[in-house]
Amino acid sequence: MKLGEKQVLTVVKIVDFGVYLGNDEERVLLPKKQVPQGIEVGDPIEVFLYKDSSDRMIATTNEPKLTIGKTAVLEVTDVGRIGAFLDWGLEKELVSDIFYEGNGERCENAFFIGDDFVLKFTSDFDEMQNHISLAKSLENVGLLTAVPVKTNSGEEYVFDSGIYFYLTRRIKGKAVTAQSFYTDATTTKEESKVRFIGEILGQLSILLKDVQMQAKEINLSNDISEWILPKGKELFPEHALFLQKKLNELKGLFNRGDDELPRQIIHRDPNPSNILMTDKQWGILDFDLAERNIRIYDPCYAATAILSESFEASNDQKLQKWCKIYKNILYGYDSVAKLTKTEWKAAPYVVLANQLVCTIWFSKKEQYQELYEINKKMTWWIIEHFDQLRFEED
Repeated sequence: MKLGEKQVLTVVKIVDFGVYLGNDEERVLLPKKQVPQGIEVGDPIEVFLYKDSSDRMIATTNEPKLTIGKTAVLEVTDVGRIGAFLDWGLEKELVSDIFYEGNGERCENAFFIGDDFVLKFTSDFDEMQNHISLAKSLENVGLLTAVPVKTNSGEEYVFDSGIYFYLTRRIKGKAVTAQSFYTDATTTKEESKVRFIGEILGQLSILLKDVQMQAKEINLSNDISEWILPKGKELFPEHALFLQKKLNELKGLFNRGDDELPRQIIHRDPNPSNILMTDKQWGILDFDLAERNIRIYDPCYAATAILSESFEASNDQKLQKWCKIYKNILYGYDSVAKLTKTEWKAAPYVVLANQLVCTIWFSKKEQYQELYEINKKMTWWIIEHFDQLRFEED
């Protein structure tokens, strides 16, 4: 394959979002809207190969105004901070990266396809099935969520080279950002944005309670003994005794039974960027990590996710506001899905356990060392201000 030149390539695979051209060793995607009608595997197509904004090779049937080794006069379409943009006859952003609004991080398992679709991929079949099953169940009760677009043959996913691909329609809405919560953190009005997020998670909890599906069973009490506490003491040796005391107290709360710490299907990843707001609806994205766990994990996770995306170790005023954010999320949740007395008591312990889980995960990922350092500082702060996270209700 020759980048920057026109050439004839063979169709080797047809998928719902386009066709792959090339051979068994080297392939390039031709997006669906440029695929000639009636195309079949083995047919030749003349295309031009170039790289998109994410540095991926892509094919187009459009006629370029400029190819390698030639010169041409091109129209300037825009001038920006990094230079001038020229019209060379090709579409922009056919396949583009997804960036989370809250922290600017690039999504590693999905791309936008044009303006209307999202292509997701994973090597974990159960993870994909979690998302598809929950998205369909929640759509049936009127929740705005990303259900798969079926292929021409009626399948919900495509399996290729050890990877599962599935296409969903892009939900057009505004993602919630962590910073936006701080203006509402001190209000006690029921319509507070912070409490509203808690109410959304409470409504989601009620919907998920009746969902029938296979899901990973998480025993947080066992996880504390087997790896959370040992690894936590290794990462925070100066707080080893504190961690042992608090996590053992949480284990003791589990002994009160499921009626006091109810278990059910939970989202497991309700960070702000996974909550979308439209004029008439709210929606939840990414059920890939859904599992069966204590239900209070979701609102506690949401609170720590907001802290992670807005953390400033030296800004005590902001950190004190976060304490109010955390409590208002739980108050909002409770107004919809009534919390038990044990859940109120468990909340700060679950925040601590979840923060340790996140820090341990980031410690194993070389590409996330900056986030690891931020989460270490967050864990320190939570340990040192643990009593501020308690509720009068416990």
